[in-house]
Amino acid sequence: MKKRLLIGLAFLATVGMTNAQNLCTNLEGITCKPDAGKIISEKQPSFQMAKALMDNQPTLSTRADESAKELTLAYCDQDEPDTRFNVGAGVTRMAIGITPKMIKDFAGNKITKIRFGLYDVENTSNISVWITKDLDSNPIVKKAVANVTNGWNEVTLDTPFELDGARFYIGYDVTLNNANGAFPFGVKIFSSPANGCYIYYNNAWDDFTNQLFSGANVTLQMQCVVEGSKMPETNVDFEQVTYSSSIVGSKDIEIAGYITNHGCDVKSMELSYSIGNEAEQSVNATVAPSIRYNGQGIFTFTIPNTVDAGIYDINITINKINGETDTDMKKNTLVTGLTNMQTSFPRKTAVEEGTGNWCGWCIRGIVKMEQMKEKYPDSFVGIAAHWSAQGAADPMQVDDYYPIISQMSGFPNALFDRYYLGDPYEDMDQYFKLSQSTPCEASISLATKYTNDDKTEISVTSNVQFSLSHNSTPYRMAYVVVEDGVTGYKQTNYYNKDVLIKQAGWTQEDVDALEDALQVYVNSPSIINMTFNDVARGIYDCLGIEGSFVGEIKANEAKTHEYTIQLPDNIKNKDNVRIVALLIREATGEIVNAQQVKIGGSITSINNMEISGFSASVEVNNGMLNITANEVATAEIYSINGTQIMTASVNGSATLPVTGLKGVYIVRVNNGKDVVVRKIVL
Repeated sequence: MKKRLLIGLAFLATVGMTNAQNLCTNLEGITCKPDAGKIISEKQPSFQMAKALMDNQPTLSTRADESAKELTLAYCDQDEPDTRFNVGAGVTRMAIGITPKMIKDFAGNKITKIRFGLYDVENTSNISVWITKDLDSNPIVKKAVANVTNGWNEVTLDTPFELDGARFYIGYDVTLNNANGAFPFGVKIFSSPANGCYIYYNNAWDDFTNQLFSGANVTLQMQCVVEGSKMPETNVDFEQVTYSSSIVGSKDIEIAGYITNHGCDVKSMELSYSIGNEAEQSVNATVAPSIRYNGQGIFTFTIPNTVDAGIYDINITINKINGETDTDMKKNTLVTGLTNMQTSFPRKTAVEEGTGNWCGWCIRGIVKMEQMKEKYPDSFVGIAAHWSAQGAADPMQVDDYYPIISQMSGFPNALFDRYYLGDPYEDMDQYFKLSQSTPCEASISLATKYTNDDKTEISVTSNVQFSLSHNSTPYRMAYVVVEDGVTGYKQTNYYNKDVLIKQAGWTQEDVDALEDALQVYVNSPSIINMTFNDVARGIYDCLGIEGSFVGEIKANEAKTHEYTIQLPDNIKNKDNVRIVALLIREATGEIVNAQQVKIGGSITSINNMEISGFSASVEVNNGMLNITANEVATAEIYSINGTQIMTASVNGSATLPVTGLKGVYIVRVNNGKDVVVRKIVL
């Protein structure tokens, strides 16, 4: 898994975007796993996502001496491959090249172990690992591997290989017994165009680092472990650390950090920290898996929540690595923050999807966004930010969305609350649940109206209520004009059966395994008419409006932000337009909460039950849910996971039996223009 920090969007470097037509290079005899077409658009998961998934990381083999110094030479970390492939049945020989520059300081040390990733192992046999200085010569060191498992394997060499400063190769031989549906060899996206993937192909060795996949460099999943007396000094750079949100009285606060390692493999860390003006404390961090030489990785630690509601700085210093004091402390201290709230408000998760009508794989993002809106109508806010590719203009592009699009290495992609970065189809459910489980310190009530007769200008009013007090208001508002039902443009469709099978290398079994919502596109043309929803037409301002709020925050008192928007000329039907309000934390750039409403309507937060003259009340008494409204309305009751339980018409009042319901539920009372939302506990 590639880790990438996503804190403070305004300060992040731009990442070039790649066309999503990412099909495996047609090399005869080399077959890619069905999802290999996504390798170039493979996501660069955010640091927070990597932290959340740490429990799923493969574990290393047990070491005889955990205190021994080790240094791992590799081009990738021990995590899941970006994709897999085979070179047909029979013997496959592959290797990576280790350059003199990588080992110039380690002459005299020895390689004692080789690690490699292997999959579909039930179809493999006759496995061996080896080291050589010349790929056309016999190996200097070789060892047969008797037992392998799916994933990473570690082999201790019988005869260590001594480093002398010269170039060498580490490789493995594998017999693939049956190539049908087996993809044993994993690769990772790689920054360099050379040395990452040598394959013995057509009776000769060749470097396939930049040939195996069209438009992407890859490296094999291989590592070697160096031991000896000539090791680099203990030294790490503290790159980033997560911001924390918690509720007063919570037992622990979990924090994750991200480091670059310039020394031996990092297995343990000792830190010191202080919250606000409290005394400095010491804590041990968890590092799993270990972080290799010249690699980057994550550590986590927990601290007790000992402060009152408010916003605090947390100062963190890395003091020791593997029990030894860091020899260079210049980059060992960072300051992060803690928002500690009295209570948590319901969160509306904002998903900003990067997409394009030229992007054939983006069909899956379109499908999932529709599913989420239907399943979670009160907690999901979807925005589709269209962007063009080189030679393929998207007419729905909004230039002002560039700061968000620039975080995405390929399409489809999505930012979840500008905190997690991932695939809008494959990662949606997981990141939505993570977002919904994160404490939220603010709620938004939103009202909009036209300010002129020709309906070219609207006013937007946000009332934001916080569950904490602070001497300033370090938040910004942003507003997105979103249009549904946009027609008149074509959409490329790579889920067309011919594209999947003839170009992307899928089997009929792979195609049949697609869910019903995607099967619709299997039998559709490769270019189709599409009705586009959630289309961003404008954003004001992408990173938040500077100076949105002035003065201090007082708990349970609303802060008001008013803004005027000149509606974009690209809107096709103003009746299909809604306004999305985003509350952004200045310290991190993440979205704290969101709200949305159609133009001319308004919606309240759960704690405010009267808007624009429309009022409603919800009470539970003796197993009955009593709903009253001053206008004809519809009441809908949802479970906390977004499933609709029941609905009723409210003509003055309505009474519904709820004796069989237990837990937390959301009640929406809607008069066709305004919505009142209430949370109840049964």
